[in-house]
Amino acid sequence: MQLKRHEIVQPGSSIFYWKLSMDTMKPMRPMKPMASLHANSWWPAHFGAPTTSGSTEHLRYAYFPAKQRLVIERGGKVAVYDTADYQFRGALQASGADKSSLSFMTQGERVSLEQLRLVEPAAI
Repeated sequence: MQLKRHEIVQPGSSIFYWKLSMDTMKPMRPMKPMASLHANSWWPAHFGAPTTSGSTEHLRYAYFPAKQRLVIERGGKVAVYDTADYQFRGALQASGADKSSLSFMTQGERVSLEQLRLVEPAAI
């Protein structure tokens, strides 16, 4: 907004007055798309948000039941496992001197990573 001085000139006199005027509004710029909440995630982005995730000293995991996938990162390498019809309820960790193992509780049994099928990267 600006305050502008105006003048009305009539023979033999001048009248001055001030008028408040608004500048022309510029069009709004389009909004930038929001960044994905998982843009910096270590699992494949197309999996979206995991139902659960966690980590231990030697590895981390993310579980995607809708895609029937479990993603494990160990030593900077990511592996994807097919969880088939298992519905994981919790994670169990056992640690040794030089490695740790991870297994999961399901509807009534304990499932180790060795029991799950490793998915090739091309099929992810």
